[in-house]
Formats: sequence, C-alpha cells, structure tokens
Amino acid sequence: SAAVLALLAASTQAATTLTTIESGPEFSIQYNNDNFFQISAAVPEGMYLAIAYGMGMADTDMVFFEGSSTATQVVDLWGTSSSGAPSVDSEQNYSNTVIDNSTPGIYKFSTQ
Repeated sequence: SAAVLALLAASTQAATTLTTIESGPEFSIQYNNDNFFQISAAVPEGMYLAIAYGMGMADTDMVFFEGSSTATQVVDLWGTSSSGAPSVDSEQNYSNTVIDNSTPGIYKFSTQ
C-alpha cells in the first residue's frame, strides 16, 4: 500500500515523493532532525489524502489532508473499527503545520 511505501521511504531518511493516483495527491515522508516524521503533501482541489499507520482500520492512528477551498485542513484521526469511519483523535499530535494554497487548485501541506 502507499502508506507502507511511505514508511519504507521514511526509514531511509530520503524524501521520496509518492503519487497516489495520476493527477492525484502526492506525498513524501522523512525523519527530520528531531526524529519526527516530516510529511509533505500536495492535494488537488476536491481531493483528500489519508495515511494510516497500521495493518487495518481498527486501533490505527491516521492523518487526513483535505484539499478544499472551504475546509483545507490536517486532522489527526483514530480508526475505531474495521468497517466504520475513523473518529477525530483525542490527541492532535501534528505540529508545525504549514498550509500553502498559492498554486491554484493545489493545496500543499507540511507537518510533523
């Protein structure tokens, strides 16, 4: 899966940009100097990118990037079951988040 590939890329400490689908969201993950994952993502208008850190949906930490002119956001999520939608995580652990919408139709995110 894309998330597994991202974690493999992160373990090499090299920023490898992965494209999810043609003309879709792109992202890279690497360790920064503080030993946090530094995630960079570019999400086209009307799309989203979600990355899960686990083998399934249940009891899994996730991050959600929304490319929308009305709700551009990064949200820390928690998967509570294998069949239901994840809920907002009670601990919003992402910090130093920067959202850049200077390129028309593309929302660029950087967070750790």
